[in-house]
Amino acid sequence: MKDYQKLEIMMYESKGFRKNKIMDIFECTLGDKVGFIKKDIYNFSSKYKRSRIEDGDANATLAVLKDRRDKDPEFFFDYQVDSEGRLKNLFWCDGQSRMDYQSFGDVVVFDSTYRMNRYKMPFVPFVGLNHHRQTTVFACGIVSDETVETYNWLLCTFLRAMCQKKPKSIITDSDNARIKAIRQTLPGTDHRVCSWHIEKNMKKHLHFSYLELFRSFIYEVCSCSVFESKWSSFVQKYQTNRNKEWLNRMYKKRRLWAAAFLCDKYFMGMRTNQRSESLNSRLHVHLDGFMSLFDLLQHYEVCVSDMRRRESELDTIASQSWPVTVTNSREIEKAVAHIFTFANFKLVQEQLHMVSTFDIGEVTLDGNCTRYRLISNVIPGREFYVEYTCLGSNSDIKCSCRKIQRDGIPCKHIFLVLSQAGVTEMPKCCVLQRMSKNAKAGLPSVRKSDLHVWTKRQSRYHELRSLGSELFDLVSGSDDRFAEVKDYLVGEIKRQKSSSKPANDAPAPDRGGSGSAPEPRAHALDPNVVVTKGAPKGRIKSFDEPPKPRLCSRCRQPGHDIRTCPDEPN
Repeated sequence: MKDYQKLEIMMYESKGFRKNKIMDIFECTLGDKVGFIKKDIYNFSSKYKRSRIEDGDANATLAVLKDRRDKDPEFFFDYQVDSEGRLKNLFWCDGQSRMDYQSFGDVVVFDSTYRMNRYKMPFVPFVGLNHHRQTTVFACGIVSDETVETYNWLLCTFLRAMCQKKPKSIITDSDNARIKAIRQTLPGTDHRVCSWHIEKNMKKHLHFSYLELFRSFIYEVCSCSVFESKWSSFVQKYQTNRNKEWLNRMYKKRRLWAAAFLCDKYFMGMRTNQRSESLNSRLHVHLDGFMSLFDLLQHYEVCVSDMRRRESELDTIASQSWPVTVTNSREIEKAVAHIFTFANFKLVQEQLHMVSTFDIGEVTLDGNCTRYRLISNVIPGREFYVEYTCLGSNSDIKCSCRKIQRDGIPCKHIFLVLSQAGVTEMPKCCVLQRMSKNAKAGLPSVRKSDLHVWTKRQSRYHELRSLGSELFDLVSGSDDRFAEVKDYLVGEIKRQKSSSKPANDAPAPDRGGSGSAPEPRAHALDPNVVVTKGAPKGRIKSFDEPPKPRLCSRCRQPGHDIRTCPDEPN
């Protein structure tokens, strides 16, 4: 094997290619003149991987993170070690992830996955939904246990990395430790439990004949009093000794999963942690349970790079084209097509298609505000109220269905009123910037709380950076103001550099991790193999599923006894 071939193999290894794929690439390019066989690639790749972690897997991983921080001033990472000096918990996020969080961090999916490294340490990603309704990654963590203290540290570190900006909503599984940690660290954040986990457990504890009745608690919107009445009836009729404990637990957590308590919360239409599973499914490709933390980090970076490449492709398509209008509301639909991305436009278009299912029953005027009563011509007795205040560019419109507050998408009732009022442009109040094509146009940041102590210089630095970020967003839309601010900054920088008196004798702020991440320790031992709750093994059996019959070892037929079976084994 020649040196240049070894370099090519190392390059493909760093990009996450498997050995079989590397061999296929060489065979396609060089045919039968490769000069080595597949076993040579396996041996060289294994030797190369071992050489990268000669000083220890944990030390090699921390060295890579420190190198990323040196290259990316906004890269953030932090970690903990146990009493023996072994790596216990690890958290990191790069500059692009932190910028994405400023734009799309209103809803966060916080979940864990297992069997991804040789230490059995759970991998915990923080993910969300971008303006193309694709999975975007905000940060990642690797933990050694799943206790309340560990999740508290992980969430506090996440807030430090994101300049204390808390998400509006968060989605998790039904793990009690995670629920308690969120309640302590994010008290003002709306929280819901993944409905997929609820349905999975529901099939284990309930008979199939009343599964649909229980699903109505998860998905059908009603008042809280109606939910309590329906739940009491359900318990009286279907509770048994087998499911009594589970039903009691579900009732205590009802505000985290029942539609009656979540109908007014903002989750962008998400009910499950499928966004986290989307990232995990990508990570599980070419993944084995013996992967080191160093390899896991590189594998993660390859997956995230691919996700960002797809996002940039969709950004290019959205900026250069728009979909064809097909509904009867052509003018407003054309305006919507120029604002929303393709994925969000399809959802808006569905609402435009259903405008004809409602009629305006009554119109009431009150100064600048007009109140409309909308009556369904499909479902008798269903009606909604829309209030429209026409104030030119500052117009405001609200609907009693509150769809735009829940999902971020204007409803069919609003479009009917806009059509009745002769409006052909989309009011600004009906467009969330995170749904539009220019979702990343501005990234102002505002600090509202502080969970850690900074020096006086660091506090001033972060305050100026937050103010500067907001100012830059405001002036970037005007050529004159942009030139004015730019000239001022250039002149101020020159004046400060030419000044002989230093601004402060204190040390410069740590550019990695917003000045809040501690300087990494020199060494950390590799973590121990941990015992976690783990992922479920095999398929979960439902309540009424009969046990699998045993097969006779001779005739391979169910129900036979080998002692009386006349057939001979094959």
